[in-house]
Amino acid sequence: MSQTWCQEELETADLGDQRLNERFEQILESLSLRPTASIPAALGGRAELEAAYRFCDNDKVTPEKILKPHFHTTTKRCRPQKVVLWAQDTSELDFSRPQQQVVGAGPLDGGSRRGAFLHLNEAFTEDGTPLGAIDAKIWTREEPDRAQAKLSKGEKEKKRRSIPIEAKESIRWIEGIRAVQRLAIACPDTLCVRGGVVI
Repeated sequence: MSQTWCQEELETADLGDQRLNERFEQILESLSLRPTASIPAALGGRAELEAAYRFCDNDKVTPEKILKPHFHTTTKRCRPQKVVLWAQDTSELDFSRPQQQVVGAGPLDGGSRRGAFLHLNEAFTEDGTPLGAIDAKIWTREEPDRAQAKLSKGEKEKKRRSIPIEAKESIRWIEGIRAVQRLAIACPDTLCVRGGVVI
């Protein structure tokens, strides 16, 4: 019997419990069958939605463990390609709510919007067909430092320059290049191109 798309995508999934792996596949299958539906509508009912919430609330389920099998499968899709194009960008995940804010959300800008950031490194064929992601970074910003707001523009610039790159949000761009370098090693017969540069 041939594997379904979800089974292939989650072939290396390991959430530390076979029941979690199976629930992961069921959730992905449901969401993939109705990609434009809301999550409750795509999952099909209250019991399925509650099971999905329990799945997401389990300490063994982390964003890294959810994405790891996809990164592995993306690498497999890249290997037979002669050329793979890479793009990376950051998206805002806006979780702002008028009544009750989402726990763990951070400021998105200087206003009242709250959420997180997602930086993806995506692979494409030469004709633009998506192959998948090989790297992702999710983070939230700290609350603004009130003492910093009182600093002059020059003082803020001096403080910003004193922070090492590893502690800045801009490290995501360097980490993205490193991810492409790792992929280039894993796919030695594939030409990996990012921003017009061969990696």
